Formats: sequence, structure tokens, C-alpha cells
Amino acid sequence: MANIEIIIPISYSVKRRGELARATLANLEKAIKLRGTICPNALIVFGCCSHPFPGAEDDEGRLKAEICRQKEVPFLDIGPIVNSITEMEGVKGVLASRGMFPKSILVVTCELHSKSERILGKMVFPDAKLFVSCNPHDLEVESDHLTEDQRSWSRWLYASVVRFVAFKAASWGIISLDTIRFRQHKQGTI
Repeated sequence: MANIEIIIPISYSVKRRGELARATLANLEKAIKLRGTICPNALIVFGCCSHPFPGAEDDEGRLKAEICRQKEVPFLDIGPIVNSITEMEGVKGVLASRGMFPKSILVVTCELHSKSERILGKMVFPDAKLFVSCNPHDLEVESDHLTEDQRSWSRWLYASVVRFVAFKAASWGIISLDTIRFRQHKQGTI
């Protein structure tokens, strides 16, 4: 694990202006902890969800950057994302534009997302060793979350099963990532 070059804490967006969703905060905190304990040279690279409300990605980026600066952790904010695909591809694109081609990546996410993130990560970074660290699944749903499919377990479970099947089908070449790239969470309200 000491050779991990990049840690990607997966975004679950903000819950409201000025407040990260519990899963987003937990993923970032775990990424920082892992960097401090077993991945001392890793760069934390994150995207910020743009789907909850206009400007949500700026709010999330500012909050994450503040936390990283307080902990004196090097980070890179890749900017707005709409889903896991644009997040992984965004990380790859920003890193490549800086001449960085990581050979080892640690993805920090929650349990229900973990299998999908591993499949997606291997498709986007086929030459890298990919590791996944999971936070508990109970962080993934908040009844007052802005996006509808993150408010109830039935909707979140349905969305998680659909994304797993879609990513598995894409990994087998049955469908392409382009087919599922623009599917996103239902828009939030504020």
C-alpha cells in the first residue's frame, strides 16, 4: 500500500449548501487517514458533483479543499462531475494532462458502490493496480438528501443494482460506457 500513487475519494455530493453528504465526508476523511498511515506519498484526487443544484460542484470543491488544507494533504480537484464515469474519466484526463499515469490507485467509496467502482476503475485505468477501501453502506442514504435516489434505501438499492449490471455488461463488451455515460442521479431541489 505504500506504493499507492493516487487516492480517489468518491463523491456523493453535498447535502445542502455548506454541508457535504455524510458519505462524501467519510470518503474524504478515510482517504486522508489512509494517506497519513499507509500511503504517505499519495496524491488525493477528487471530483465534485454538479447534479444536486446549480453551483453544487463549487461548494463541494471548496469544502473538500478546506479540509485537505487544514490537514496539510496534497490534493487535486478535477472539477465538476455528474456520475462515477465522468468522475473516473475526469481523474484520468486531468492526470494525463499533467503527465501523470499512475500504476497504483486506491478508490475510497461505500460498500454498495464498491463492486461497481472496481469494475469501472479497471476499465478506465486498465494498466493500474486498483485497490478499493469501503466505508459502511449506511452512509449512502440520507433522508434529507437533495437528490431523490439518495433519500431512500429502495431507490438507492435499485440504482446500485442497475449501475453494477451496466458496468458489468460494459466490462464484457456487451454495451459501451458511452451508452451509460450520461445517466445521472435525478436532479435535486434547493
